[in-house]
Parts: sequence; C-alpha cells; structure tokens
Amino acid sequence: MGLALLSLGKARRDNGRDRAGQGEMMRLIRRLVYLLLLVLAVIGISLFFLPADRIARIALDQIEVRTGREVVFSGDTQLSYWPVLGVSTGAVRIANADWSPSGPMFQAERLKIGVDAMALIRGRIRITELEAVRPEILLERDASGRQNWDIRFDRPAAQGTAPAEAAAA
Repeated sequence: MGLALLSLGKARRDNGRDRAGQGEMMRLIRRLVYLLLLVLAVIGISLFFLPADRIARIALDQIEVRTGREVVFSGDTQLSYWPVLGVSTGAVRIANADWSPSGPMFQAERLKIGVDAMALIRGRIRITELEAVRPEILLERDASGRQNWDIRFDRPAAQGTAPAEAAAA
C-alpha cells in the first residue's frame, strides 16, 4: 500500500509539470498568433499607401513602349482592393496610326490595372491584369492596304517588373 501511495504522489507531481508545459505552449501559440496579426496589420496598412498614380503610369508606359503608340489617361486614379488588388484610371486613349486622320484607335471610359500583391511586398510593381471599361476600338485600312491595327508587339518591354524606387523617377 505504501508503494501505491508513493506512485500516486509522483503522478500528481507529473500532472503539475504537464500543466506548466501546457501553459508555456499556450503562451507560445498566443505569441505566434499576435506576430501573425501584426504582420497582417502591417501588410494591410501598407496597402492603403499603394502608389496608384505610379502603378497606372508604369502600365500605360509599358503599353506605349510595346505598341509604339502614344497612350494618354485623364482623371484620377483610384485604388481597388477587391476583387483584384490594383488601381483604376480615368479615361484612357491609345493614338491611331500616324497616317490616319481619324481619332484614337482605342479609347475606354476607364482602365483597371491589377498588380501582384507579393511583388508589392518585395518593393516591386508587377502588372497582372488590364481591363478596359466600355472600350471603343477604331479599325481602319488606308487605300494602300495598311491597317491601323498592325502593331508590332515583338518590341521588348522596358522591363516587365519595375522596382518601386525606379518607378518613382
């Protein structure tokens, strides 16, 4: 019987150590949850400071470089967080061929530009999506058979992803 009491006392002491270990584990888990919440808060706050004008300008500059046509946008740029992280421009126009007397070859009420969130966290701007709202496209052919939609897309882009600090210049 003395042996049974001795083992019961040992079991009670071990149970106390298990509880202390569980308390330490819970503190560790709480700290990890707080750290995760802090990281998410920093990311969330930084999204409010997205450089909307700079993102729009980079996208439109890339279109201009790739098409060889002047690209102009007017109006304010607005940030969007859902369903796609990015910006929305005002009206946008892409110039027509030099030989055309008509207006712009392409115009839209708005251009939505999606960006890669992970690239932004790393300090880079990577365009992932372009969406034209209410686009109007003017397609023409002159007397010699030239077509205004004959655009050379084989031109190299200046750079697919632009460093945020280089884009500021």
